[in-house]
Amino acid sequence: MRRFADACKTGIQACFLLALWLYAFRTLPLRGQYLGNVGQASTQTSFVSAPIGVQEIVPTCTASVSTNCLKMIGQVAHSVVLVHSGSYECGVLLDGSLDGTVWETLGAVYFTTSFSAPKVIVANGYYPLLRLKFNPGGVSSCGAFTGIYSGFQTPLPLSNLTQTVFQTAAAVTQVDSSFTAALFNIPSLVEGLSCTNPNGGTAWLQLFDAASAPTLGTGFLFEVGIPASQTFVLPGGNSFLLHSLLWMGAATAAGGSTAVGTALPCNFQMNYWGPFSPLNPFSP
Repeated sequence: MRRFADACKTGIQACFLLALWLYAFRTLPLRGQYLGNVGQASTQTSFVSAPIGVQEIVPTCTASVSTNCLKMIGQVAHSVVLVHSGSYECGVLLDGSLDGTVWETLGAVYFTTSFSAPKVIVANGYYPLLRLKFNPGGVSSCGAFTGIYSGFQTPLPLSNLTQTVFQTAAAVTQVDSSFTAALFNIPSLVEGLSCTNPNGGTAWLQLFDAASAPTLGTGFLFEVGIPASQTFVLPGGNSFLLHSLLWMGAATAAGGSTAVGTALPCNFQMNYWGPFSPLNPFSP
């Protein structure tokens, strides 16, 4: 400070330059850097469902609903572990909504009479509201459920793993080629198919998404011409989202209604669990 006072005696300019030098080289206190929350924030809630013959909902937790609900903390990834008692056919949907009115199905599981081991629904996507829908539409008689929902604030690595592979044939009229899960309001993805045409001319394979038997040549979801003695294979990475049952038929002309004379043996690869993103179907 004495040096500063002496400099000021010699002139205003020298005083100003010394003050600037002292400010530039002043000693500042150490400050710790805030790194934020670096852990994986998550939430977990358990739920139960008694044996039912109607549709039942496990809703989002609110101020008035704090048990048997799904807790929300702004999570974008979801995992649901489900244990189903008894040998009953029953479906469960994990739904998300932005407004509480329109709901989309993120993932699903289907329990059969012969396979009731615990199952898991895994999906990504942020929704301010989540729910579990047991026995959608009340079309079955479900056994009791217990389970745990876990939510995470970073996405999970996902894969659309196929749960069922079965073989069928497109006969002279449409044949229901869908796994029975579709009868219980469970959406599905056709993730692979191959069909061989044994006829002497081109066969036009038609696929339908319908609750009841459709009409050949009308309202089909997909159509492809398969030359005589050739095999069609759906290119990898392509899939069809089905809301109802998968039906199929083969016509003698594009968009035609006349069935081929000989059935086409086909293999279909189906996914009844999801995740269905980015084409999440509306919840029934």
